[in-house]
Amino acid sequence: MMSKMLAVGVATTFLTYAGTVVAGESAAEASTVCREGAISAPFNHSIPTAHRAGQAVTVHTTLHDKTGTTFKGVFFDYSIAVPANHNHWGPAPTVSWRWGSGSWHHLALTRNNASPDHEWYSQDQTLGTLKAHKSKALQFKIAFHKGDPTGTYDGVALIGARTTCGQTLLAVAGGLEPAYRP
Repeated sequence: MMSKMLAVGVATTFLTYAGTVVAGESAAEASTVCREGAISAPFNHSIPTAHRAGQAVTVHTTLHDKTGTTFKGVFFDYSIAVPANHNHWGPAPTVSWRWGSGSWHHLALTRNNASPDHEWYSQDQTLGTLKAHKSKALQFKIAFHKGDPTGTYDGVALIGARTTCGQTLLAVAGGLEPAYRP
């Protein structure tokens, strides 16, 4: 049978170890960087417009690590909603993404049947590492289908860093809004 003193020592050691974050920082250090705003993702103020079905337009944001910590396991999920006052449940726009100057990746979208905005959303997509005080572009290439509603589509990306911060939201990249005006 384990003595009470040994049990307390083991528990203290376990709790100290459990408080250490995967990235090697203490829980106190991680709590200061693992917060919304640790990564800036300015709203994009341009609205690229597709004038025909199948024409791809690109929207982008630049992720900037505002801390002295390198974020590992950076990920995003993206959602895009049809223009206001449209009740459209046709196919999702065709969306691809890329991180920095890397290759383009197809982004699978799922319809959110409960959404009053008639939106589609992606699962988390892993980007990789964002080094301390550095910036990197996140781009989305979007193409529409014949018969899609005309107007501006509301696009938003939520950014986190799973390895460093778990599921904590670190940034919201809004204004990723393409328009379709055939």
